[in-house]
Amino acid sequence: VAQPPKPAGPPSRIYVGSVYFDIGEREIEQVFSSFGPVRSVSMIPNPDNGKHKGYGFVEFEKAESAAQAIQVMNGFELGGRALKVGWANSAITSPANFGQVDPTAHPVPAAAAAAAAAAAQQAMASVGQMHGLGTAGGGGAAAGGGGGPPGP
Repeated sequence: VAQPPKPAGPPSRIYVGSVYFDIGEREIEQVFSSFGPVRSVSMIPNPDNGKHKGYGFVEFEKAESAAQAIQVMNGFELGGRALKVGWANSAITSPANFGQVDPTAHPVPAAAAAAAAAAAQQAMASVGQMHGLGTAGGGGAAAGGGGGPPGP
């Protein structure tokens, strides 16, 4: 079944980089769907190890959702790594454009930011369970540590 052509208009595809290698497309979608319906997630595969290369793309149904995701998620720590999030058409060639969104044009509802943080915590717990860690791996709470932020 052929998909309908994408509507012309503002971009809704964003670049997500510096992603912890054990976080998969499902977890990325879970975190980013806090900002609105996600059309697709594609992490760039690394054929050498079967994981992804640490970056990929998220496409939203609406440009406003993409703008809000950039505003909140650029620099957001996930799996002990600060994400680099920007517009897909400029992120790779112009790292200075990461997080460049006019916050007055796309205000982020506090609930969306809180939902993203909660989804990120859930995603890391899921990754931790896959590795038998019992907690989020790569930067979450220490085993038995109670779930607070990691120490310095």
